Parts: sequence; C-alpha cells; structure tokens
Amino acid sequence: MASAGTIVLNTFFSCLSAVTIIGNVLAIAVFTKDGKLRSTGDVYILNLAVADLTVGAISMPFTIAENVIGHWPLSQALCKAWLVVDFTACSESVLSMVLISFDRYLQIVRPHRHRAKTFRVKLALLACTWIIAFLMYGPAILLWDVFTGVNPIQTNRCEADFPLRSAAYTFTMSFMEFVVPLALLSYLYSQVYCHAIRWFRRRPSSADGRGTATELGKMFHRRLAVNLTVLLLVFFVCWCPYMVGTMILSQCASCIDYYSVAFVALDWLLWSNSAINPFLYAYCSPRFRESVTRLVSKCCGTQTAGHISPQPV
Repeated sequence: MASAGTIVLNTFFSCLSAVTIIGNVLAIAVFTKDGKLRSTGDVYILNLAVADLTVGAISMPFTIAENVIGHWPLSQALCKAWLVVDFTACSESVLSMVLISFDRYLQIVRPHRHRAKTFRVKLALLACTWIIAFLMYGPAILLWDVFTGVNPIQTNRCEADFPLRSAAYTFTMSFMEFVVPLALLSYLYSQVYCHAIRWFRRRPSSADGRGTATELGKMFHRRLAVNLTVLLLVFFVCWCPYMVGTMILSQCASCIDYYSVAFVALDWLLWSNSAINPFLYAYCSPRFRESVTRLVSKCCGTQTAGHISPQPV
C-alpha cells in the first residue's frame, strides 16, 4: 500500500508531466499552423518543443509508472532504449537553448550573417545537435557493459548509475552538458543586451520627443534585462542542483545517496525545465502569442479580441 506522501508526490509528478506535454504540444501546433513562423529562427523553438515534449511524454511517465509499481516493469533492452531517449532529449533541450541564444545574437549583433543563414543551414545545425546529444550518453548506455563487463543499470530499477562507475566520464559529461552551455548562454545574451543598449543610444531623437524616447529606452532596457535574466536563471536553477550533485557523487560516492528521494527530486527539478521552456521561449514571442490566441479562439469558437503588439524579447 503506497503511503500518502508517495501518492501526493506521484500526483504532482503526473501534473508536471501533463503541463509539459500540453505546453509543448501547443507550441508545436502553433508553429505548424502559422506559415510565417517557419521562415524565422523560431524553427529552433520548434526543435526545443519537440525535445521537451519527449521529456514530458516519455521520460516522466515511465518514471512515474516505475515509482507506482515499485520496480521497472519492462525488459533491460527497453530500459536502455528509454534511457537513451531520456538522456538524448535532455541534452538536446540544452543544445536547443544555445541555438536559440546564438540565433538571437546573430539577429541583433550580426544581422548580415543572420540573413545569410538559409533554412537548410538551420536544419543542418539541428541535425548536428541531435547527433551530439546522442553521442554524449547514448553509446555509454548501450555499450558500457560490452566494453567493461559491468552493467551500469540496476536489475529492478531503470537508472544509469554512471557516477558510481566512472568519475572521469561523469564529471566530463556534466561539465559539457551544463557548464559549457551556461557559459555560452551568459556570453551570447550579455552581447545581445550590450548591443541593444548601444543601438538605442545611437538612435536620433527629436528635441520634443527626447523625454518620451528616454522613457521608452529605459523600459526597453529593463524588459530586455529581465527577460534575459529569467532565461538564464531558470536554466541555472533547474539544472545546477542535479549537475553539482552528480559531480560531487562522481568524486565521493559516500557523500550523497544516489537512490535517495532527495536525489530523485533533483532529477525532477531538471526535468521541470522542459515544462517551463514553452512559456519562456515560445510564448514570449509576440508572433507565438498572437498565434496561440487565434488557435485557442478557433478551437473554442470565439473571436480574437484585439491585436497583441510586439514586445522586445
């Protein structure tokens, strides 16, 4: 008989999975319905939604089922397949965020290079990120026992305990999956913000409208700074605890209980980033907000009230 705490926890996880699925499905539906979005950098947002939807529809439900049943109900082969999908989708989510930030950097700081990027180039970049995301953990999950003779997956639980098998591999992958993307995101967004400030200060303004222009500039800088800070902060808060815990565990196995409820909570905190991403990336785009409003109005049989004016992202 499951305890009340376990029931509440699994119910919360189920709600988180549902939010992740609904949010990302809506983002994908908006992209496929709106032809204007297909020719923009929002293709990266679509890719992010696909990766996050995979986390919400595959990673989360199987873990919930395992928690409810008390053990992994399927074969070891399916466990490996599930782990490959989970690790690849999480890694691709991070790489997609880096691509989005790089696209915004080119759009604002290097507009000529941004206009020169064709849709095929963008698709090629996305294909490369999926390959990289798979190579980070996929071969290790599939072939670890073949080359070492030790299966990194438990008999009754579908968990890849790399931190307990190889400190060097775990530390390196954690560094590549979190520290490097965080540094890239911080650099690219800082460049976007600094360039936006310089661009606004160079804009000519009339004497009569100087006060208004100054106020608009302050609002623009404040909103841009808040948006970029939130993007970085959410990624840091969701990913940092799990990655730091994994790095510590790889160096000191007795310092943290890898199979404890606390470490499971860190795993879910990382996954929660996939539930938040649609609201941070897709819905902060004015075109996406307009398209969502039209799509929801069409589904509900109502008319869209008004026009949503663009706001800086």
